[in-house]
Amino acid sequence: MADDKELKDQRIPVMMTASEVTAIDDWSFENRIRSRGEAIRRLCQIGLLFDEAKKGDRRDESFGVKNAAAIHRFDHVLDEVVRAVVRAMEDGEISETEMPAVRSRIAEAQRQLDLINAKILGNG
Repeated sequence: MADDKELKDQRIPVMMTASEVTAIDDWSFENRIRSRGEAIRRLCQIGLLFDEAKKGDRRDESFGVKNAAAIHRFDHVLDEVVRAVVRAMEDGEISETEMPAVRSRIAEAQRQLDLINAKILGNG
């Protein structure tokens, strides 16, 4: 599966029904994903993980699906934290001197999530 540092330069036109697009948009909104493209990428990753787990024995399926769900939840929480920090910065609740430390902690959390994700996906 693709590395997050890999350039996203491949365009894949896909025809969908209106109800499929609505379902993707609803899922994207519920999970606070900003773009339809990112939602489709994440749903594809989840589907590929599920398919790989299904090919393995039942223990692997349970492990893979649970971990994919855990990663998704953690990613969702990280997105919420980033939004809260941005709001706090805009409201002046975080000083300019605190900003580098806050950015560093957010970057470290994202790096940890990426490492966990890579291990689960088998390319880390």
